[in-house]
Amino acid sequence: MVYKSINDVAPTYLTEMFSRLSDTNKRELRNTRSDLAIPMQKIANGQKCFSHKGVTLCNRLSLESKLSPTLKTFKKA
Repeated sequence: MVYKSINDVAPTYLTEMFSRLSDTNKRELRNTRSDLAIPMQKIANGQKCFSHKGVTLCNRLSLESKLSPTLKTFKKA
């Protein structure tokens, strides 16, 4: 679902939930173009929600799978 929302295939309320590090960070770091910005959560329960957990799991994926052009190739990777 995170892949779909990053690539504008999901509904707008989900696409607005995620942003890339390149949108928020001015420096060009190692994975700035492929990684997502982790939303700040003040309490531990906030770290269990979809917006936080989905980003952390997506950032752990390989670069090949994050940058795959289609959903089919993403699932294969």
